[in-house]
Amino acid sequence: MSSPYSPEMIQRLANLSSDDFAPYLNHTFVIHFGQDDRLDVQLNEVKVHGESFKKGGRKPFSVFFVSTLRDRYLPQGTYWVEHPSMGKLAYFLSPRGLGESGMLYEAVFN
Repeated sequence: MSSPYSPEMIQRLANLSSDDFAPYLNHTFVIHFGQDDRLDVQLNEVKVHGESFKKGGRKPFSVFFVSTLRDRYLPQGTYWVEHPSMGKLAYFLSPRGLGESGMLYEAVFN
């Protein structure tokens, strides 16, 4: 797997839009952390934040993942996130707090 900062990975992330995530609402994604650890999360929401910062650019958006773990969480940072159809990409995730279903994580795309 290539580095999260490789030109190909940056291009893949730059081309993502909210429409790429929408079909996978309520689907399971896997966050990889540590040596061989993984955390199953569910894509809970895709939220568009307004208009593009530049003409013809993508609209900024966030994706929210929820984990059923209620007693611990991953710290803010870059993690490999995998889905069978979307593949494996490096996202910067921030824990947003404990929700009704568990810990909520957000990835923002500008």
